[in-house]
Amino acid sequence: MSLRVRCILKCVNLTKGNCDLRITPGHHIRHFSSSSIILSNGEGSSRVRSKLLPGGPDLKYFITAAKNGQSKIIPSVTESDTYLSKEDYSGENRKVKFITYGCQMNVNDMETVRSILFANKYLEVDDERKADVVLLMTCSIREGAEEKVWRVLKKLRRSANKQQTVGVLVKFITYGCQMNVNDMETVRSILFANKYLEVDDERKADVVLLMTCSIREGAEEKVWRVLKKLRRSANKQQTVGVLGCMAERVRHKLLQEANAVDVVAGPDSYRDLPRLLAVTRTGRSAINVQLSLEETYADVTPVRLDPMAKSAFVSIMRGCDNMCTYCIVPFTRGRERSRPLRSIVDEGYKQVVLLGQNVNSYRDTSEATYVSCGIDDSGLAPGFKTVYKPKKGGLNFATLLERVSDVDPEMRIRFTSPHPKDFSFQVIELIKERTNICKQIHLPAQSGSNTVLEAMGRGYTRESYLALVDQIRQLIPEVSLTSDFIAGFCGETERDHQQTLDLIRRVRYSFCYVFPYSMREKTRASYHLKDDVPIEVKRRRHEELAQVFRGEALKTNAALVGSKQLVLIESRSKRSATAVAGRADGGAKVILENCEVDGCGEVRELRPGDYVAVESDFHPAYAIAVCKLGVEGENDRLCRLDLNKNGG
Repeated sequence: MSLRVRCILKCVNLTKGNCDLRITPGHHIRHFSSSSIILSNGEGSSRVRSKLLPGGPDLKYFITAAKNGQSKIIPSVTESDTYLSKEDYSGENRKVKFITYGCQMNVNDMETVRSILFANKYLEVDDERKADVVLLMTCSIREGAEEKVWRVLKKLRRSANKQQTVGVLVKFITYGCQMNVNDMETVRSILFANKYLEVDDERKADVVLLMTCSIREGAEEKVWRVLKKLRRSANKQQTVGVLGCMAERVRHKLLQEANAVDVVAGPDSYRDLPRLLAVTRTGRSAINVQLSLEETYADVTPVRLDPMAKSAFVSIMRGCDNMCTYCIVPFTRGRERSRPLRSIVDEGYKQVVLLGQNVNSYRDTSEATYVSCGIDDSGLAPGFKTVYKPKKGGLNFATLLERVSDVDPEMRIRFTSPHPKDFSFQVIELIKERTNICKQIHLPAQSGSNTVLEAMGRGYTRESYLALVDQIRQLIPEVSLTSDFIAGFCGETERDHQQTLDLIRRVRYSFCYVFPYSMREKTRASYHLKDDVPIEVKRRRHEELAQVFRGEALKTNAALVGSKQLVLIESRSKRSATAVAGRADGGAKVILENCEVDGCGEVRELRPGDYVAVESDFHPAYAIAVCKLGVEGENDRLCRLDLNKNGG
């Protein structure tokens, strides 16, 4: 017989005579005799001998032990969590009502609770109606004891003194990448389920929540400016919260600097937002930035910003294990964990973009029956390496891509952001074979210099990257490649910079995201490298990268003039009231004049969700295409709806 020790504390000390035994979580007591205790942790057993008191413990022993007691309460209380400050434990004279049911053990337990809360400046009141907090010490020995507690809970919830969330108005503001857009949709779902209401005007909001980014210094500076503006507003009772990566990175600064915010919630704490916001209604700030090894929000259905949108971003995983030296993401979003495949394929739209910090390292190991998939179980492309132990078993990204592709042949599929090292031959072949997987691949290079790539910890060389590009272009000649580049990384020389410019010319990307380097605290670069490239040099190199990209993109896109493209209409154009906007398979943005179309027995204007066959008229460098429909005579406004079974 095995007695499992369930440890809520970090450890438990068992003292018998002169034997002090420390039991940590994961150990089990397999045997307890008069002379020894046998412990097991699943990897073996150990025997601990103890000298017993002659004749066993007597009353004097218990009284003496109680008198001496412990010098401090318990480690889990006195050792604060890393994301909590001393102020977070303070009751600040909040009123609490203690109600006890059950035996004398419960009475004694409630006295312990009193001691802990009184030490943290809570005040006791006799009238529960005047209390900010009501605590019930409960008993489960008999069914009647629990029923009594249920009745009291119902009574308390009907009382006048409760913080209502019904009708609380909230304004959502999002900064940063598409991961943040998706995260805010998850936050919407959680708060709407708790009867919060969304407003567009932040001046009318009771709560303003900012989803933030910490990738670059400029992104954080923008948030600080917005926070100052909000604090200067007339609505002094407004609750302001910062969510996402910045909340994780500068959590205490946000709470301490001129009362900038009331709520701080990290990327893995969104489920806790209703409680955190409830805390602020008592006049206190609230914080939870604890990272998780398991949270994926797989069971939360995001509430999209535009309910009529035909395109959706679907998060398939969270976190990152790559540990690139310049990147803060592993420290703000935690380790990689993947959503179960079944929860992903349930989200259906005309177009889906599969999201992840390192999307093609996806690995669903949620069911033990899943077997390893793929030619190379590590999933690494030839010539690439990783700083962490590759995951094995389960369903990999190629399997996920195949399953999502099977859901609907007319649903376009894109994904971002991948890492070059995880582009297996299996994934490339699948993109080639499946017509509904877009022939657009984002392949972040970051630099064209082997010296800089090594300093960045990217796990590949210039040569292996170019070999991967050649392999992709050989299998998918019409592919559209995009990339990311950093200008002025630590130690980057002029020769390194020229090698990056040469890489852009050789690959001829359709689009690039180029940023000057800004060092982030807590990254590996901040500890081991020197940010030694002057700011004016960074700016010059940044502009040169952008200029070379524009020139090469113009050549690439010019080759598409006169070609037939299948475009998915996504929205009305922001540039013209009479135009619509969409995207071609390769990701190029397409703007065209709206017109009546004859499709599936009805004549109507183009609308989001329609697939339209177009002929390219002009492609500027920024991949924004202005197209004309058909080439039948001079009437370019006559257009045909592509054979769309459902009529859009």
